[in-house]
Amino acid sequence: MLFRLLGRRRLDAATVHGFRMLLDDTDLIQRTILYSHAWEPEVSEVLRREFTEEDVFYDVGANIGYDSFLALGVGVKLVVAFDPEPVNEAIYKANFALNGFSPDRLVFVSKAVGDRPGKMSFRRAPSANMGIGSLSAEEVDGGLQVEVVSLDHMIRKKLIPSPTVMKIDVEGWEKEALSGMAETLSSNPPRMILLEADCDEAGRMKSQDLADLLAGKGFHLQRIGPFDSKANYVARHSR
Repeated sequence: MLFRLLGRRRLDAATVHGFRMLLDDTDLIQRTILYSHAWEPEVSEVLRREFTEEDVFYDVGANIGYDSFLALGVGVKLVVAFDPEPVNEAIYKANFALNGFSPDRLVFVSKAVGDRPGKMSFRRAPSANMGIGSLSAEEVDGGLQVEVVSLDHMIRKKLIPSPTVMKIDVEGWEKEALSGMAETLSSNPPRMILLEADCDEAGRMKSQDLADLLAGKGFHLQRIGPFDSKANYVARHSR
């Protein structure tokens, strides 16, 4: 079925995991889902095997909601999704409604995640690849001023519960996002964090600071799936 959302044509398509999405075939991620009915299947399989009905899943850099809806379809207790891009939020919420998920199973935070609260410039992604929007330490021409939150602050204030499973895809801001939850990583860590990060030609994580942060909090890192300049990694806690 054909829909229009935000002035663009969208097709209602089913994924291999059973949930449906309104997809624009001019965007890389959405076009891939439309024609293959999946996105990053190796990541989805790790998440699908991991989730239980008691999980609180943080989807940091939620984009249009693919991983969130996988989690909700499997039956997790709660999804807490973060994305500061208003276009992504509108598509995410339309897709959430399309699937008829219960509103009490989602908290959507339309803010970026970093190491401290404040305001930052957000470099908006081109319409051909809405998944590459990113925070910038400097003012960006045509950028969007967004609010940044630290996860520790939100958890400490009991605005959201601590996560049991996390996915982080924030285009180079992974260390800052995790630094902003250092207290939680020490006192009540999730059992698994799945993240995308820059890698070298052998698939090793480029940021030694990020790798050290995870190791220092008791996580063991493993790369999954194919890689080029970026790779997906699973960090499992040793507890």
